[in-house]
Amino acid sequence: MIFILRLIFICILLLFIVRIFYYKKSRVQININSNNYSIYLFLIYSNVDLIFVKRSLILDLYYFSFLPLLFIIQFLARRFKWGFQIFIVAISSLIVSVLRVREFIQLSYIIAILILLYYSIVSFQKSSKFRFWGYLYLSFAFFYFCVNLQFVLYNYSTNWISSKILYYYSVTYYTVLISLLIIIHAYFRRLFFN
Repeated sequence: MIFILRLIFICILLLFIVRIFYYKKSRVQININSNNYSIYLFLIYSNVDLIFVKRSLILDLYYFSFLPLLFIIQFLARRFKWGFQIFIVAISSLIVSVLRVREFIQLSYIIAILILLYYSIVSFQKSSKFRFWGYLYLSFAFFYFCVNLQFVLYNYSTNWISSKILYYYSVTYYTVLISLLIIIHAYFRRLFFN
């Protein structure tokens, strides 16, 4: 089951790459702004994470610290340009991963989930043109909850290989991730090619 879900995940990521090359070939300009750069970085980071399955402790902590800081920095530094926000996210993730501050990572996931829920509520209160952002932010909140759970299991020193909890968690994780990617796929043109 997990193999099938992972295969679907890889196919969806490859389909994203094909769609980006298709739009680039048809000379449609990619629109990256302060609203969608975090989603674009999430897609790039998912591809990179798929390549580096076996990582060291520093890369694992960088992965776990990078994801929540995408939306926290976007929320806190709205006035700055998105390029500077990406720089802040990369540097702060590197600092957190080198210092190995696991409590900060845990807290940043909780803050990121609250920010995403706030964004989804605000988006649902807007007109129907902007409601798709609410679905997207709500999906990210569910995904961040799953990654937060993964971080807790990762830091809990138990042999999870023989556990049934790991199997159920993996099925839930891949289901949430695939549904998030399908939602991004459904609004792909609105998100990146306006």
